[in-house]
Amino acid sequence: MRAIRVGILPSAQYRERVLAIARGDYTPARDEPKIWFESLRAAAEVLSEKNRALLETLATERPESITALAKLVGRAPSNVSRTLATMARHGFVQLVEHGRTRTAKALATDFVIHAPSMGSFETPPSRGPAQRTTRRHLVRAATKGAKARLSRSR
Repeated sequence: MRAIRVGILPSAQYRERVLAIARGDYTPARDEPKIWFESLRAAAEVLSEKNRALLETLATERPESITALAKLVGRAPSNVSRTLATMARHGFVQLVEHGRTRTAKALATDFVIHAPSMGSFETPPSRGPAQRTTRRHLVRAATKGAKARLSRSR
């Protein structure tokens, strides 16, 4: 299973990055993280030792339901369900409905944390007013999406 790259970037810098991408001023490299957290603490909460063990069990045992997974890891089904929902929002797990039961698929069990130094993301010089006007709707959409992602990571 491939490792997922996870980035740490304070909300102001993350917003600046998203807006630069939307304006076309910045193109992320292929190896840059796709999943971002506001702080190491936020990442550590989602990728705790218990949760990584849950992912590992999910990947190796492939249980038929969340209840079966909960029994394997010795946790309450409601706790496992909430944890999996959080991990699915971040892109670490895929939840699949089968009638009345849900199963989960681990998308990764290994993670590479990318935590650039403070202030290391710099926005390239802005384009002219004509280019900014034509991309205004993208910037608005990116801003809304950035706020939603940041609120989910807290």
